[in-house]
Amino acid sequence: MMQLLPFKEEIGNCWMELGFALALPRAMVFNISDEEKRSIEKGFAVLNAWMDRNGDNATIGHLAGVLDKIGKKNIADGLLGMSSYQCVNQAL
Repeated sequence: MMQLLPFKEEIGNCWMELGFALALPRAMVFNISDEEKRSIEKGFAVLNAWMDRNGDNATIGHLAGVLDKIGKKNIADGLLGMSSYQCVNQAL
């Protein structure tokens, strides 16, 4: 999760779209909306929910692919660039 800190604002700006793209249940995404006040917190709540649901399958590579699909290539490229020293299939 530390890899995502430089992108916290950008992820916060697309948190709902990202939640749906990560296949989180609709009710879960709306609960996050109700429970968290700031967009940044909502973004990290979406990522935490996704990681909890997917365990070791919640990888940097998968997240980058989803971000790219929703038009957030800049975040995806940044994540992949930061993780170039690590395996892209490493769990977050």
